[in-house]
Amino acid sequence: MAASHDGPFVTDLRRLSPTDTATVRGVSQLRYGTRYSELSPLDAFDIVVHVSHVTPAEPDPDTLAHAPEEVQQVFGRWNSRSNSH
Repeated sequence: MAASHDGPFVTDLRRLSPTDTATVRGVSQLRYGTRYSELSPLDAFDIVVHVSHVTPAEPDPDTLAHAPEEVQQVFGRWNSRSNSH
């Protein structure tokens, strides 16, 4: 997909050519971070958004201070793990 565009783009999976449909049908897994799940994109999604480059987000301390306690706890554990490396 990246080879066909210069930047981010959206593809409507419901309107693919027969050749592109066959190519996408060959995909059987979806990656979630470091994990994979069996999945048919044509059955699960209507569109695909392609972003060629992403960077990690950092939590905003002011926003986090107003978040529910359980959210603050999760980010606190995440922050302690990321700072220990």
